[in-house]
Amino acid sequence: MMSNQDYMPVECLLVPKALFKDARYCSLSTTAKVLYSLMLDRLRYAAQNKWIDQKGRPYVIYPKSEMIRDLNSTRYRVDYAVSELESMGNMVRVVKDNGRPNRFYINDISKMNEELPV
Repeated sequence: MMSNQDYMPVECLLVPKALFKDARYCSLSTTAKVLYSLMLDRLRYAAQNKWIDQKGRPYVIYPKSEMIRDLNSTRYRVDYAVSELESMGNMVRVVKDNGRPNRFYINDISKMNEELPV
């Protein structure tokens, strides 16, 4: 048994309880819920990575290959999770046509009546 002095906290991912308790999100797959949480985690670092658009809005750059790795999932499941989140309004994906990675603008699910960033 470990004492409190021996305990070394591990890095954890925060998952909004609303994704599991709110009826609006019960249809989301667990993959989509975890992906949303991973994107929220990345959003914390938007300012230091200079992931801020011309209007001052933070966004996330998250290549699909990293999503697949982080979720230990398939490309199909990741694509499906992204489409689920887009259709729920939990995030907006902005696709760049010049071959650069997609930008993900993350919507705060606690603010249902506010407009999503465009």
